[in-house]
Amino acid sequence: MNDFTNREATVARKYFPLLFETDFVRRNNSPINAALNYGYSILLSTVNQEVVSNGYLTYIGIHHHSEENMFNLSSDLMEPFRPVIDYWVAGQKFYELTPDVKYGLVELLSLEIIFNGKKMLLKNAISEYVRNCLNFLSGNSSKMNIEVGFTNEVPSYAINDNV
Repeated sequence: MNDFTNREATVARKYFPLLFETDFVRRNNSPINAALNYGYSILLSTVNQEVVSNGYLTYIGIHHHSEENMFNLSSDLMEPFRPVIDYWVAGQKFYELTPDVKYGLVELLSLEIIFNGKKMLLKNAISEYVRNCLNFLSGNSSKMNIEVGFTNEVPSYAINDNV
């Protein structure tokens, strides 16, 4: 990555303890980290599917460019949606990564969010976002807008009832 000042890690060291607990460490083997990783992998695979279905390669990224990561571009593109996973995991009480927790994370793709001023399902927002990004990166569009937010009325089944 091109984060020579290590800003991403500095922010993460402050962000995750505020979201979870003061002694939270992102790299330990806790159930919270397992759920975050599982949720991020769902986002990554959803973005991968969109990148590939639009005829692009996943391994040539913008900021991510590790030879060991076959999904560098998707790793870059999934970033605006990571807080959806963070928010859901932070709102749950669980002590292990059970099938119910995994199901709840998969169901987040059906969560209604606001993307660029429109209500839509997370899965559809990711599709539109990836297409917009690829059009911008390939020079077919001269500008891009990315605004992601939660609706004021989040259905309880989308956030709370899965675990």
